[in-house]
Amino acid sequence: MAQALKVPKQFPGQLICGGVVHQLTLHGPYGGNGGTSWNDGTTHNGVRKIILSYKKGESGGIGTFSVIYSDGTKTEHKSGDNTYTQVTIELDPGEVIEKLSGYTGAVPGALTTAEVVRSLTIKTNQDTYSYGVKEGNAFSTPTIPDDSTIAGFVGRTSGDYLNAIGLYEKS
Repeated sequence: MAQALKVPKQFPGQLICGGVVHQLTLHGPYGGNGGTSWNDGTTHNGVRKIILSYKKGESGGIGTFSVIYSDGTKTEHKSGDNTYTQVTIELDPGEVIEKLSGYTGAVPGALTTAEVVRSLTIKTNQDTYSYGVKEGNAFSTPTIPDDSTIAGFVGRTSGDYLNAIGLYEKS
């Protein structure tokens, strides 16, 4: 008779992969309540590439935020228009995100007074990538330990801006 597979009991804030219990911690989302919410899930094991758009100057902020995870999954959260500058952050093998930080706030002169992500800084174990306008309310995730990975991003996106951003840490 075959033995039954013993699966650990899963509690809120935990993820079971391959019989291993991982702790999930949500950092954020940081920003406003406007726009449409999205959630990339909690099953990824790190990030390979981030594609984002941003605008400089008084009306500056972050627009599109897209991710290609280490497992090849691609998620796109588009906003902004052709006046935004698009950048691709391609992480080298062994390069991992250690911290996400930036500024949130209303954009002066915008049609909306909603709080949005004005700037975004992605710090890795090899480099720091920073885009947008550093004005408003500062936010930062704690430093992600070496034995943890990013399991997914969460946020809110409107027609013009990334309204909020956060991430799941899997340890």
